[in-house]
Amino acid sequence: MAFVFYKLSEFVPEIIFQSPSNLDLFINSCIEHIPEHHLISNLLIQALKNLFVNSQRRLNCPHLLNPYFQTIFSKLVETMYREDIHQANVLQTVSDAINDITDCCDSAALNPVLKEYLLAILQELANSIDNNVFQLRLTSEQRENFQNFLGSLCQILLFKLKEVVDEGFTVSILQLVQSLFNFNQKVI
Repeated sequence: MAFVFYKLSEFVPEIIFQSPSNLDLFINSCIEHIPEHHLISNLLIQALKNLFVNSQRRLNCPHLLNPYFQTIFSKLVETMYREDIHQANVLQTVSDAINDITDCCDSAALNPVLKEYLLAILQELANSIDNNVFQLRLTSEQRENFQNFLGSLCQILLFKLKEVVDEGFTVSILQLVQSLFNFNQKVI
């Protein structure tokens, strides 16, 4: 059924958006079943991504998903910490989905939420170079991929929030990036 949800969001998102009950059913079902097997997670995550992309590009109404943004974003961020996601090399799907959802969201209305997420993601990046804090058991390559994923999300969030980024914040980010380069002993 996850594949059906994926195809519905890809080809007939209008029907999902047609009524609030359809939208609730679709999103709540996806959220409920994302914690299952990584293959199911993969399809449901892509279905949610399709919903955001189509709400903006095909329907020109990204605001319809504002009430669901925090729940979806939080569930996807939670998913990126699952070891089975890393072991099955599905992190790229999660990364692409979070990036596309962030890119297609109604950022004007969600600005405070996006700033909160940016600060949390920057903290996670800082944690990823501290072995005393970092909780995931990853190979060095998987950790580097995880850091790249977090960095790509920061890039989109910074673009969305460019009006609120000041000099002190920029300097902090530059210092963090330098620490990441030093930790990995290369530019990532």
